[in-house]
Formats: sequence, C-alpha cells, structure tokens
Amino acid sequence: MKILRASAASTRAACCSCEVGAVAGTTPVVPPPLLTATITAAATAMAAPFLGSLVQSSEAELVWEQRFSPFELAFLQGHRVGRVPLLPGTCYIEMARAVVTTGFHSYSAFDLTSVAFTTILFLDEEDAELTIRVALQQARENEVSITSRRDATAWDAHASMELQLSTRKDEPLDLT
Repeated sequence: MKILRASAASTRAACCSCEVGAVAGTTPVVPPPLLTATITAAATAMAAPFLGSLVQSSEAELVWEQRFSPFELAFLQGHRVGRVPLLPGTCYIEMARAVVTTGFHSYSAFDLTSVAFTTILFLDEEDAELTIRVALQQARENEVSITSRRDATAWDAHASMELQLSTRKDEPLDLT
C-alpha cells in the first residue's frame, strides 16, 4: 500500500515535502469524534485556499465549497497534459492539507491512504460556473472526497482519500 505523507504545517506539502512509503514506528492518531466543535466561527466564515468556505456541518460530515476566481482559473489552466488544461493532482493533496490545518489544529502531520483519482477535472470549459466541493466524512475513517459540478449539473467525483492524523515531529531535512 502506498501512503502519501505530508506535514500539515508545511506550505509546500502539495509537491515538495511529500514522500511515498511508510515510516517505521509511527502510529496514526485517532482524531476526536467531533471535528465540528474545533472549527471556530472565524474559520467557517473565511475561505481557506483550495478549500473554500464551510457550507455544511454535521456529526458525520463537513463540506466546503469553492469557486475559482477568473485569475485563479487562468493560472490553473496553465497546467496541461498535452494541450488539455486540468486540475493538477497536487491541488487535491493541498485540499486535504487544508482540511487538516483548518480543523485538526493539534495534529502536526498526516498520511493520505487509499488515495483514488477517479475522473479528471478538466478546466477548459470557460462558459460554465465551476464549483468544487471537499467533503470530510468522519464516520468513514476521515475520508476526504473531492467532487465538482458545472452550473447546476450533477456532482462528478474526482478523488477520495483517507486521512490518518499524527502528532509526530519529522526531523528537518539537512540539504547541506
């Protein structure tokens, strides 16, 4: 099983400080059952980058939604496979990191397990209003799912992953 590992405090978690593999001797920490109590009113009112604003909160699930500004969309459209603009995979990891830093303040690191990318989120349709939804299902082992829709169409599933939270402190990497 491959595990994506990142520090929740790192701003480079999406592409530079992830490692693939397992670290011997680390045990995931079980998060508190009610993340909703740890999210402050300020956090729900403010949109987190790549997370958006909290739009739904219950015992079992938290849901954030966001819409990219024209500037953000134009920037993200620069990521292409061939000539096709699509949302980079690192953005999905950044969304998961934002869930951790927004709601799990006492955890310093996390692992993403059971990562599945199901469909590509294409960014070439400029005429439609794109809404991205990030949902944390606490009842399902802290599963994060990422979906989107254009205008008022049905939600398309793009990725799902499980969060395993940890309080471990990784040693800084000496590059000298």
